[in-house]
Amino acid sequence: LTDDERQELFALQWYWGAHYVFSLVDGVWTARRLADPAQVITAHGPDELREKLRNDYAQVLAAHRLTAPVQAEGGSL
Repeated sequence: LTDDERQELFALQWYWGAHYVFSLVDGVWTARRLADPAQVITAHGPDELREKLRNDYAQVLAAHRLTAPVQAEGGSL
């Protein structure tokens, strides 16, 4: 790995590490969801991967909102 690649991997890990595991092999940047390791996201560079992560995480949040129980205002579940 080059110094730039190491720095990019570190930045991805710092920001997204609670949700994804990262690797860089033969120029392919990869992220796997910690909650669903079968879900693999690949890219040709860190900027492309970052954009895909934003989209993927937005989908995860949207799916969670659809399945989360709705709490009445001022009430409890």
